[in-house]
Amino acid sequence: MDFKSNYNYLILILRLFASLFGLFMIVMVVLLINSDYMDFDSSYSNEIIGLLAGMFLLLYLPYQFGKPLFTQRNNLIFEGGDLKIIDVLTKDVTKFRKHEITGFYTDKQSTGIYDFKTIILVFKKRPDIKLPQFLYWNFKDIQSALESNGIEKIVYTHSKKNELNK
Repeated sequence: MDFKSNYNYLILILRLFASLFGLFMIVMVVLLINSDYMDFDSSYSNEIIGLLAGMFLLLYLPYQFGKPLFTQRNNLIFEGGDLKIIDVLTKDVTKFRKHEITGFYTDKQSTGIYDFKTIILVFKKRPDIKLPQFLYWNFKDIQSALESNGIEKIVYTHSKKNELNK
């Protein structure tokens, strides 16, 4: 069965803007520190603590939004029983035959506010690929497309999942 996942480009754009905003803020803080406006000779401990806390957030946010920008950007296409994974930024296509794929399993990805479903593709000779629910408009169809193309669903216990991820 031929199938194409519908990647949610809105998430990609939001991650890109959040990363760029975080980097912009880091540059602004560095420029502020290097300017004559900040005088660290006097006792400004509250300002220094606030500045350090702000720097932590400014480094943390670009990392949190930037890392998935480079790791979660795959679009799936099934054509003639083969799986093509297309990088949505570079448009690179990687083709896999059924025998190169061990299978897939489902998991939950918790954000603290909401639990998203995730499909993890397990390959024999490459790292697993996570397909989070919020990245695909037609996420509900991905599992049935995988099964109808002969990729089996793997059932792991929690301990086997940890062994697999080592």
